[in-house]
Amino acid sequence: MAQYLGLQADCITDSVWPYDVTIDSNSNGFIVIPESYTAGQVVVSAIAGQTSDNDGVGFIAQSYQMVADISVDTPNVITPYTTLDALDTDKTMADIANDLGLDQELISGDYVASAAAEQAQVHLLARALVTQLSKQKEDNDTSELIKQATKINDYIKVDLINEGMDLDLNNIFIDKEGEIKHRRLITSLSDFLEEGELTQFSLNSSYFNDEGVRAVTFSNGEADLEGNIATYTIAGNQLTTSFGSEQETDQFIYVSNDLSLSVPLADKDLTVLHKSEIDETKFWTEDDLIGETFYFVFDDSADSKIPDPSMVTVSFSESTLTMTEEGQEITLGWSLQGEELTLKLSALGENDLVYSQYISDNNMVLVKSVDGQGPLTLVLKDENLARNIISEWLLLNK
Repeated sequence: MAQYLGLQADCITDSVWPYDVTIDSNSNGFIVIPESYTAGQVVVSAIAGQTSDNDGVGFIAQSYQMVADISVDTPNVITPYTTLDALDTDKTMADIANDLGLDQELISGDYVASAAAEQAQVHLLARALVTQLSKQKEDNDTSELIKQATKINDYIKVDLINEGMDLDLNNIFIDKEGEIKHRRLITSLSDFLEEGELTQFSLNSSYFNDEGVRAVTFSNGEADLEGNIATYTIAGNQLTTSFGSEQETDQFIYVSNDLSLSVPLADKDLTVLHKSEIDETKFWTEDDLIGETFYFVFDDSADSKIPDPSMVTVSFSESTLTMTEEGQEITLGWSLQGEELTLKLSALGENDLVYSQYISDNNMVLVKSVDGQGPLTLVLKDENLARNIISEWLLLNK
């Protein structure tokens, strides 16, 4: 089982809400259940922007819950497999193991610590399954989860195992079209930075206008910023680059396979690094927006190089949207034409703000104003992740 820091666990003795007791995991991801709880279920909430997983860098980007039946036996673990077992009352763990063609003992226990031949396959499948789990356990479609698990496991066998690939170095993801794909597993900042050429720019409009978009590569302690050579070191989630006697340290607050967000400790603006070969962004449809709430994170400093970290909550209805910032709400019209989203600020006596999508990963979209007058803006659906990004940025601006 992967170790998690920052989990919240709830012990349930029956189906009545609210939970009986809430427990936080310790620094090793272990949960101690009170002795009085010898039956029922444990539900753990992995919270975006709060929970960290040793299978990745920093905090997780997607909130979900996992479930396990409380047992006095060992090993007592909470995993995607125990979640499938607990959610599907018609299937036992033996049934799930049989459906997947995997060893029941292995998927029932601490597969990360196991030396079994299928260990890497079981671990990789588990990493993929957590991305399919819902924020609340009741929202899961159990039959669909079993189908997805079967499809992913088949992909692992055909496209990875049969091709002789190292399962410990890969991650499975499902793209916006529902296709199963694999990417290199990113478990450290160096994994992300040293994989190939990156594109760098600041969300601060003044810095962006001065510096523009720049290509950078990191390899064997040497950074190449469009011909300007520097040395660099990586310590945890910090990158320190040295240009002669000048030194700069960036604190990374978000890292995915495709892009990262960091804050230079001196300038304090929010900086984007993204893979040069990042997939083309898929544009929104009205169905993607209507009835949904998004969190817009941006630097509201206008022409100043002093950052002003800001976040606005935007909730879309069929013809209007509600923007909320620091408790103040305004209602505006909006429209979506082709690849352009228009926020009708003209109702406030300002120019309409027209956004087009620039780049994205599975957790956020970066949009830019078509006329270049508005700030580059991150758009996120997960509130916890958005609030963590803005909180970390604000903390580093103190």
